[in-house]
Amino acid sequence: IAVSISADQAGVGGGNPGIVDIGTTDEPITAGDLASTKGHAVFRNLDDTNYVDIGPESNGVIVPTMRLKPGEFGYLPLVPDVTLRARANTAACRVMVKIYDA
Repeated sequence: IAVSISADQAGVGGGNPGIVDIGTTDEPITAGDLASTKGHAVFRNLDDTNYVDIGPESNGVIVPTMRLKPGEFGYLPLVPDVTLRARANTAACRVMVKIYDA
């Protein structure tokens, strides 16, 4: 199945935050200096060994919604004001995170 995604990016910080280190304790993923509300997120687990859980925040903790195995990627349409969190399994992982305006 071929899929394409079209998004406008008005903010100067488009695609923030880039490559981040995710530890084994869940932590927030920030969208940087986006000019408006978050609309789409793309993730890629750059680790060769460990998986990463990603999901929305509820009462200050992660609600795991997406699990990216080593090398996997994922796409997530966002509710504009959602706070995302991530947590690595066993050891910290580098994750590419691109968050775009709605």
